[in-house]
Amino acid sequence: MLVDGIYGRVREFGYANARLRAERTKLLDKDTLKSLCEVESTDAMLEILGGTVYGQHVDAWRARHRGVMLISKAVMERFTRKVAQIEEMLSPRKRSLLYAATGRFDVYNLKLLFLEVIKGKDCTGMYIEAGAVSGRRLALMRNVRDIGLLKRVTREIGYDIGAGSDKYEDIVQDVERSYYERLRALKSECADEPETQRYIEKVIDYRNFDLAIRAVRGMISPERAEPMGG
Repeated sequence: MLVDGIYGRVREFGYANARLRAERTKLLDKDTLKSLCEVESTDAMLEILGGTVYGQHVDAWRARHRGVMLISKAVMERFTRKVAQIEEMLSPRKRSLLYAATGRFDVYNLKLLFLEVIKGKDCTGMYIEAGAVSGRRLALMRNVRDIGLLKRVTREIGYDIGAGSDKYEDIVQDVERSYYERLRALKSECADEPETQRYIEKVIDYRNFDLAIRAVRGMISPERAEPMGG
């Protein structure tokens, strides 16, 4: 039984690793990245991307968007498709690790949701179809116009918002804190995934550095700048 389990994990890893290695050939190479850094307009950047794997995504969105938004939509569409493919390759016990890559999109979409409810801004076209706050769930959450109900739904999907947090800025801080707490918990679950651990550490380090700078500048209170460990 033990041997079968080990063999199964090795076979599963070999299959996923082969698929992912094949995808590496489609990544933007150094010359392409250098060219993208040297252009002086988004049109020139789109012309370069048109000759890469992003070309089909650029063409798909060209009728609805232009400039920076077109680039963003094309890149995110490819990213979300790749995440979905990787999720299919992983066993259920490993799928939670994808949160390390998609969790930040939950935070981004939640910020937009509360911006619409509290500030009355229309964020149509700005949402990212990735992570837990996407698809049908996102559509349903966008129909919520009561801040108390939206806070409750947000808590139910794992993002704790304080009972006294009613201002937009406080809610954003609570959502971000929950995100990094979940990352820290995820780090402890992947002791056999050192690369994932290092990635999570870097993300948390960036968050701590950002909070420290904001606290020094007086943008947030010191208690809001408590480090999460990295």
